Order: sequence, then C-alpha cells, then structure tokens
Amino acid sequence: MATSISNLPTTVTTFVIVVFVLGIGAVMATTLRTQTIDTDSVNDELHDYNEVGTLPSNITLNTVEEGVKEVTKVVWEDVDAGSNTTLTEGTDYELMDSDIGQVQIYDSSNLTDYDSSADNFYFDYNYYSNTTSTGIIDEGIGALDTFGSFLGILALAIVAGIIIFVLMTRIMPAQRE
Repeated sequence: MATSISNLPTTVTTFVIVVFVLGIGAVMATTLRTQTIDTDSVNDELHDYNEVGTLPSNITLNTVEEGVKEVTKVVWEDVDAGSNTTLTEGTDYELMDSDIGQVQIYDSSNLTDYDSSADNFYFDYNYYSNTTSTGIIDEGIGALDTFGSFLGILALAIVAGIIIFVLMTRIMPAQRE
C-alpha cells in the first residue's frame, strides 16, 4: 500500500507540469500570431449614400480583416459645389470601432452643405491583414483550446481514481480479515 500511495505526488506533479506547458504554449502561440499579422492600406475607398436623408452617422469600411489600425484621411466630395474637403479627425469624424472598421461622421460645420443624394466620402486607412501563418497559428490555438477544455474532465477523473484507490486500499483489507 505504501508504494502505491507514494506514486500519488508523481501523478499530481505530472498533471501540473502538463497544464503549465500547455498554458505556456498557448501564450506563445497567441504572441506569435500577433507578430504574423501584416498591415495593408486602402486608398480612396468610395462610400456613396444615394438616398435622400441626413448625414450618415456611422460608415463601416469594406476591408477590415483583423481590424482597422488607423484612418489616415477622409475626404468629402461635395458634388453640387464641385469641391473636395479633407475632414479632420476628432472634429469631423472618429474611428469608433476598429475591430469592424466603423467610422462615426460628426455633423460638423465642414459638412453643412451635405447632400446625401449626390455627395460621397472617400477613405484612406491602414488595416491589419491575415497571412498564411496567421491561419496556421489559429488552427494550433484552436487545438490547444479544444484540448484545454478536456483538462477539467481529466483532473476530475484523476481525483475520482485517487479517491477510489484510497477507499479500495483502506476498505478492502479490512473486509478480508
């Protein structure tokens, strides 16, 4: 009995080391994934709102992938006046949600002559893009996540096995006598 119970610390230590190594692997994979994301840019992306109404409050950019890094320029084309106005960040617009590329347009003094049936917005921006490496690392992180969800079940099975082992070694010899 003493030699069987003496294996218990080894089993628990092994389980803790496996969990620790998997945790370190997940952190390293996530960090590596961040390093594999590239930055690309889009220039003069057209957004026209050919409907009668008011100034659009939110515009969602088309090419987002991993999120928008920054909006570098927004130009309002006043078709009736035949002019273009470069808008100012913070006064005329703001990047509200970089994950989905949502830009909020403010009803500022620069946009007083806005005509939704004819005017256009042009956006220049930088966005984070995926690479082949990013997709492969995503699969690895998914596998670690899937395996990690079974660690709780595995720990429960080990604890149940230890309890059954201890009960069997304590109760069974008493019944044999």
